[in-house]
Parts: sequence; structure tokens; C-alpha cells
Amino acid sequence: MSSNGFSLAADVISVHGERGDSKAQSRPQKGVVKKYRSLPASSFLLTFAAAEAAVKDANREERFVREGSPHGIQWPLLVSSWAALGVPLLARARVIPQPGATTGIHRWMLLEGEDLSAYLSDAARLRNQLAHRASTSGIALTSEYFSRDGGELKSMTLMLAEGFLQAAQDVSFQVLGRRGDSRLWEWALPERSGTSRMTRKLHRHPAFPLPE
Repeated sequence: MSSNGFSLAADVISVHGERGDSKAQSRPQKGVVKKYRSLPASSFLLTFAAAEAAVKDANREERFVREGSPHGIQWPLLVSSWAALGVPLLARARVIPQPGATTGIHRWMLLEGEDLSAYLSDAARLRNQLAHRASTSGIALTSEYFSRDGGELKSMTLMLAEGFLQAAQDVSFQVLGRRGDSRLWEWALPERSGTSRMTRKLHRHPAFPLPE
């Protein structure tokens, strides 16, 4: 299956890295040009739309529907319902520094079960806020993956958008794999700097190994 929707989101992340006349590995000295500040949110929305379509296709096959319409990635029972089918969903995501972290780097984590449900629930809240108000502020989040202590996220960041791009692909890959649609899967992988690369253990995870 082609992952063109995810590829669009990855392209947006890559463009964000080309702020100015050449590629930048870090924040430009004069700050990010205003028009580039919308790119992380744009990538996040594109990712959500692609994942919603993929998950709905899979849920339709499994008859996870309501009033004839299949549930999408924001369905609260997504993780538990697929676990009942023998498909325990996992996802790799970049999240804000967790308690005990000594740097501000957003590390990669492997989420599953209730942790993954909480992450996807907050992603849905952020998607709805962005779609209706073009902002992530003003809503309380329940997990510690996008913000601390249930606080609000002032703005979508490139690191969080990159993390959601991978997590959404991981979930889509697994649910589509039940019917064989993941055999021709094309991973959408934006260019990553040294600080944004995941560990080799996560990169080559047996559930969804990424290309070298």
C-alpha cells in the first residue's frame, strides 16, 4: 500500500528544515520566519488525515462501525478493540522530556496499551483544536506526551509532529497488516538530524522495522 498521505506530511517536515537559503540543523539565528511556524501544525494535520483514512479502512473490515460509519484513529476503544483481535498495537513516538530527563531533547518512546490510548486521545484533541482554531492552546491534555501535568500545548512543534508522523504510521501499518495490506507499505521518513534519530532498537523493532 502506498502511504502518499504520510509522504506529504514528511515533505512538510523536511521543508521546515530548509528555513532560509540552505538546510539548517538547528534554529536559525534570527528565529524562524513566521510563515514557517505553521509547518509543524500542517504536517500534524496531514498525518492525522492519512491515519484516519487508513484506520477507517481497517475498522470497516472488522465491522468496528457506528451507524454504518467506521471508527477512525480517534476512537477511544481503538487500542483495546484491536488487542481483543490479537493485535496489540504499538507505536514509536517522539514525546516531550519525561520526568527525570536531563536535557530538553524529545526522546523516542515505544507506547502501547493505555499509554498509546492516552497519546492518541491527546492527538485527537490537538487535531480538533488545530482544525477549528488553528491553534493548540486552550485545551487541557491528559497525558504527559505532548505537555506536562495535563497543561496546554502552546504551539505544535516540529519534534512532536515528527513523533506523531511515526506513531500514526506504526498504527496504520499494524491494522492494515491484518488483511495483508501492509506488505507493500512505503514508510514516509523525513530527514532527521542526530538529535532526532531513534535508537537502533526502536528503528529495527520486529513489529515494524524501518529501512536502513
